[in-house]
Amino acid sequence: MKNKDWFPSLFYISELGLIMVVSILCGLGLGLFLDKRLNTKFFTVLFLILGIIGGFIGVYKTITTTKTKE
Repeated sequence: MKNKDWFPSLFYISELGLIMVVSILCGLGLGLFLDKRLNTKFFTVLFLILGIIGGFIGVYKTITTTKTKE
């Protein structure tokens, strides 16, 4: 391929996706762990929602702090 300018964009998009997936899975995992330990069903939903919110915050911060090529 002659033009390899799409590689940085691919890595940037992959980073955004990983931020979302990891934060949601961490929230879900922590919620499931606490629910299993405490024999409840409340923490899974709570930490899943917090993971989703945290993922959006992480993506927003990454987008706003990354300088794009002009």
